Amino acid sequence: MLMDAKITEILVCPLCKGPLLWNEKKKEFYCRSDMKAFPVIDGIPCMVPTEAREMKEEEIESFAKTVEETQQRLLNQSYVKLTWQQMAEIYKELY
Repeated sequence: MLMDAKITEILVCPLCKGPLLWNEKKKEFYCRSDMKAFPVIDGIPCMVPTEAREMKEEEIESFAKTVEETQQRLLNQSYVKLTWQQMAEIYKELY
């Protein structure tokens, strides 16, 4: 399930109002500031703070690093002609 890009842009953490990171593999939104993971249930983000799970610092930092590396790789390759399949693979890694 790919999360709609518009949703990922407008959703913020209900606790601190900060930005969220989307983890496609785990179907969760992460808040780095509050160290919370908000689940997506039946395609609907559950932004209820009491439903969020606590995250370990290593877990969120590892995911954030992966996102940043993927974004950098995408920027580095933006000047190279990519196939649709390559772009889809990069997108899956990022989101």
